[in-house]
Amino acid sequence: MEFEFKQPLLTLKPVAGHFDSLEWRDGTLRGHGWLFALGKRPESATLFVNGQAVGVVRPESRPDVEEACRWANDSQPLGFRFELSNAALAPKRVDVVAISNKRPIGRLSSYVLQPQDRELPLPPSALAERVSGVSGEHFLVQGLKMFTDLTDVFLRYGIPTTGQLLDWGCGCGRVARYFLSRLPAFRLTGCDIDPEAIEWCGENLPGGVFLKVKLSPPTPFEDNTFQVILACSVLTHLDREAQAAWLAEIQRLLAPGGYFLASTNAEFAYRLKHPDVRPTGWRRWLERVVGTSRAPGLLRDIDDSMPDPNMRWFVPETVYRMVFQPKRYTVQLCSRYLRVVAYVPCGLDGFQDLIVCQKPKTGV
Repeated sequence: MEFEFKQPLLTLKPVAGHFDSLEWRDGTLRGHGWLFALGKRPESATLFVNGQAVGVVRPESRPDVEEACRWANDSQPLGFRFELSNAALAPKRVDVVAISNKRPIGRLSSYVLQPQDRELPLPPSALAERVSGVSGEHFLVQGLKMFTDLTDVFLRYGIPTTGQLLDWGCGCGRVARYFLSRLPAFRLTGCDIDPEAIEWCGENLPGGVFLKVKLSPPTPFEDNTFQVILACSVLTHLDREAQAAWLAEIQRLLAPGGYFLASTNAEFAYRLKHPDVRPTGWRRWLERVVGTSRAPGLLRDIDDSMPDPNMRWFVPETVYRMVFQPKRYTVQLCSRYLRVVAYVPCGLDGFQDLIVCQKPKTGV
């Protein structure tokens, strides 16, 4: 190892990035992908398996990611690849820890698919791609990465893993499938506006309860029902009025002391989707002087003006949006209804930011 690692892995911040592949097959662990830490230029990355450092990943050129991140003059993405043959390894989890100046600066983490994870059926490719943009093995890897990110937050902030859990916007179960198989102490309910996705989940994901909900609240659930509510890439499709209405509904549905975890398209997602947008005036000057990581973000207010045609056959484009919002907006919105516990940049799937909120135990 290039450094002495003393801190727990979960205390390292997540970095932006993606596992393009990650598999354990025939005694060999293989993976490749990329990571990106804003304001940093990682020289290398150390591979941890089941919490133990096992070696340094092989750097790999990623011109595609470099092109997408060309706006970040003071940062540099790191492509990586690893292959580790050891029949006794039995990998459950992988952490790729980025190193800069011989110090750890962040991690890209995921559990590894196990045989039981493949026992549940996969949704039809067209349905999976409509919900997540990927299908087949990539659908499984993506969902497990998101499950990893969410449960890391559970561990970091002491969120219980029993009781009633609502997966709001569950789609065709890319995350729900792992809560059902890996955290069965939860009683999982999934809801979505997509009738085909809900029908598929009800027929193929035993142990969960799934129902279609309307575009606008209220839902049919009783007050104070859920210990945890998840919203993976749901606020990313709601304009500001809809977000406020649904946050009030979330407050109603959460049990006292319950937690709400929601992802948003924030500064990194905005920059990645709009790499040619450049700061102007004093912001342009300041970014040149202090670097991208310390300059004010380009995303200064919520941008909910972009229609998203992905659900156009049963949701009007005037309702279903592609929404970007800065940290400040999200924190202020959620603080009107719940107590904000944490805000994790690139905390879900190495791309979207993640906010963690709690309903007070008394007084609401």
